[in-house]
Amino acid sequence: MREQTCPKCGSPDIIPNVVIPDHYELGMANEMIMRISENPSAWIFKGTQKSTMRAWICGECGFVEMYVTQPRVLWEAWQKAQQQSPGD
Repeated sequence: MREQTCPKCGSPDIIPNVVIPDHYELGMANEMIMRISENPSAWIFKGTQKSTMRAWICGECGFVEMYVTQPRVLWEAWQKAQQQSPGD
């Protein structure tokens, strides 16, 4: 939907870049965050990388697509995690 057209119904009525709340704290919404650890087996210093989520919503059929704002950061963290051998 980043092309501003719904892939389900073809409508151009798209609401872009909508914040997805995760939970509310002191009356304010915290944004949904995706996390990937570079070293998931570590007890501490896991090298966790984060990226907020955003949604694109079709105003016609209601279809929703979600995207992370920093996909490359998560991809690189995932690649590092794949290089870790079990037990490290």
